[in-house]
Amino acid sequence: MIDASGRIARATGRLSLAPFFTLAASILAGSAVALGYEVVTIVLLSGVLYGGLFLWSPAIALLGYVATRPAVDAFVLVDAGPITVGQLWGAGLIIVLVVFLVGINTRPGTRRGVPLAVALLILLYGLLALRGDTAVALQYGPRLAVWLLLIVAVERIAQTRSGQAWCFRAGYALALGSAVLIGILVAVNKFGAAHYESFGVAQDTEQSPQALAFLALFSVCFPLIALLQRWWPLLSLALVAALSIEVTISYVRTALVALIPLALVYIFVAVRRGRPIALALAGAFGVTAFVVQERLATRFSDLTLLGTDRASGAGSNRVEIWTSVWQATTASFQTLIAGAGAGASHAVNKDAIGHFVDAHNDYLELFATGGLLLVVAYTGFVAWAMRSVWRLYRDRAQSSRARAVAAVAFGVIAAFLVTSLLVSISFYVALVGLGILLGLIRGMAATPGGTCFDPVPTSLTMPGRLR
Repeated sequence: MIDASGRIARATGRLSLAPFFTLAASILAGSAVALGYEVVTIVLLSGVLYGGLFLWSPAIALLGYVATRPAVDAFVLVDAGPITVGQLWGAGLIIVLVVFLVGINTRPGTRRGVPLAVALLILLYGLLALRGDTAVALQYGPRLAVWLLLIVAVERIAQTRSGQAWCFRAGYALALGSAVLIGILVAVNKFGAAHYESFGVAQDTEQSPQALAFLALFSVCFPLIALLQRWWPLLSLALVAALSIEVTISYVRTALVALIPLALVYIFVAVRRGRPIALALAGAFGVTAFVVQERLATRFSDLTLLGTDRASGAGSNRVEIWTSVWQATTASFQTLIAGAGAGASHAVNKDAIGHFVDAHNDYLELFATGGLLLVVAYTGFVAWAMRSVWRLYRDRAQSSRARAVAAVAFGVIAAFLVTSLLVSISFYVALVGLGILLGLIRGMAATPGGTCFDPVPTSLTMPGRLR
């Protein structure tokens, strides 16, 4: 049995089987490579190594897995047998999350169940979505479940100071990996403007700038928080500037708009805490926007259609998409209450604009899938998330450092709400950054005055591994 700190209850014996196991594994691996099964061998060996890490420390193994997302995004659409690398990574994360949530012994007094708001949203989506297009349901359902379950898992890990530190490090690593990956893509001219100029060319194996921009958007909060805490100031400042610039030159309009409320909230918090260096975020965003203003103007140019008789084409046909999905879903009492299942918005938009795409709006996508039932469940989750942040922010037993983290989280939620109105963001794996942050916030609420952001008492030392 494995407990939360990763220790294994096992019988002890005089003779260790490890050398024999290693010898047998080496012989099998060498034989498989000789027979031409290199890919299978690599996957199996990776699985064995990760399994060992999971047995040693499930929490660190889970957080480490999530932090690899930027590396996976470089090959997310590459085939790995019958599925893509991205699908393989997502399936692996769901398995790890389920094993962690079901099989790990948590600290005494820690709730083992899944919060009602999270469980209800996942279960309702599963029940209502499967009535429609099964392929869409199996694609969208796991994406939604991944980051929602991640909140629950991170909350359990973050019940201690050391657990919170590891969660924050995972988020910071996610931000660092995102900045590096996008920087490489910019250097080889495969990001931002290059994507739109070559649209339709080699798009089947390359990640779009939308997913990468959202990954950067929802991970930038970690170096921002580090700046508030005066942790790794030079690296954090460089990360904030790099991610802000990368979101800007992605030319993903929704990410650009959502970055604004996050930046404004953070600047307000930082100035109040005497951290004027936080203005670097606004500076990087503003200077970059000025330099590439012509391309930005081109990306936003179709908004001028709003005041004309072609208003339905504004925002890459969003007005037409939203209108069509709304009318189709409200056409009958049954679809109004329970929707028409997964893929309902895709079918409507195929007829309306000729493209098999979703509603480009969380509320409308969930409305088309599960009607008012699913919309109410989603609204309840958003309220639960906001209440979680508010509870930490208003807790006077918490230090100003911890409450400053909650204040930044309000900016992240504002960015999430803005994004949810313009794209179906809840079905992006890029929300793993938000999942880590919300789980960390909820975990911090259990340790007032003793979070990882508070000074360490002289009697305590930060452990090298999670306890």
